[in-house]
Amino acid sequence: MTAIEVRVNGKKQCIAGIARDGVVSAILSWVGRGDEHPELPREDVTLRVGGLDSMRDQHVDWLTRDMEVGDEIILRLVDVRKPDAPQKGNRRPASDTRRRQKANVRRMAKEFGWKIETQ
Repeated sequence: MTAIEVRVNGKKQCIAGIARDGVVSAILSWVGRGDEHPELPREDVTLRVGGLDSMRDQHVDWLTRDMEVGDEIILRLVDVRKPDAPQKGNRRPASDTRRRQKANVRRMAKEFGWKIETQ
């Protein structure tokens, strides 16, 4: 199967792949913050390798790692018999996404003193 081999600074981190039906992605994110948030770090750089196992209806994660300036990331497509297993404890039902979104909206509404009305 086709999978993504991830190396950081020359060291293998994982081989991420899903057997039949799903999505695998490697995302490098940079978040910069201005002076309005002095309590938070000025910037965050994170590498996340995850995906969706559609057969099991589960989101999966292989790697979440903070990165620093100068780090080298190599992504290579590889053909493997079996990829690395996702991290234990990070499998979550895809159907759970909607429930978590609703809970987040309710939490934010409460924080802002808003009232939610449904039809």
